[in-house]
Amino acid sequence: IVIPSISLDTIVKYVPFDGDTWLINGLQHEVAWMGNTSWPGLGGNTALAGHVTVAGVGDGPFRHLDELLAGEVVVLYTEKYMYSYNVRERRITDDGDMSVTLASDNPQITLITCTDWDKDTQSYLKRLVVFADLIRTEPITQGSIP
Repeated sequence: IVIPSISLDTIVKYVPFDGDTWLINGLQHEVAWMGNTSWPGLGGNTALAGHVTVAGVGDGPFRHLDELLAGEVVVLYTEKYMYSYNVRERRITDDGDMSVTLASDNPQITLITCTDWDKDTQSYLKRLVVFADLIRTEPITQGSIP
């Protein structure tokens, strides 16, 4: 995943859904493709999660996700295609709001990270969610530099 406006360029790793949640705790600088959500470009909602901070490490990959503005571009690479998305909106949700990972009628990605740090409980209370719509799909050919 590459988000030029926030200088993000990192790896996406598949994280399976266990029936209740996605165990992304082991990830540090990687972004989690949340299993049980759409493969990019298939017409549904591809949910991606990343840490805002990582204990003992520092900034996580989505540290600056709150700086993304409507109209900015997010690029997601697979082995065969480059998918470009246009940021539509940002939203703050409760930490248990699973609706943002549900299927959608249009191809989109949903980027999710934590927000609203509570010093008393030493945990994040809310989720920052960024929605972006697919605007272009391009094949990656051998020898090409996207």
